[in-house]
Amino acid sequence: MVAAYWVGSLPPLAWVARRDGPGAARLVEDWARIAAIAVPVLVVAGLLLAWWTLGSLGQLFGSWYGWALLAKVALVAVLLGFAAWHRFSLTPALAARSRGLALGWPPRLRRRRWSRC
Repeated sequence: MVAAYWVGSLPPLAWVARRDGPGAARLVEDWARIAAIAVPVLVVAGLLLAWWTLGSLGQLFGSWYGWALLAKVALVAVLLGFAAWHRFSLTPALAARSRGLALGWPPRLRRRRWSRC
């Protein structure tokens, strides 16, 4: 249920975040507050399911499912890193309406990126 809410809310959130105005920053901050509750719920549910499926810690490294689970956990960790960067860097920039700074690119890379467009 939580994952369905998250996936379903991304397109409208992206649409509203592209609009300029104080409502966009407030909406993104509200969504982040809900996500801060939803992510731990998903983590606990995933841990319980993994424990029920694997049965022991030895199966984590001794089965294909365990290795697939470790790969999935690594990918989720990367995504949570992006989420933290968004929450603590891009969301305040959206609230301050500093669109160019919100990209977070170093100046050298920012010039190259936009010069190709």
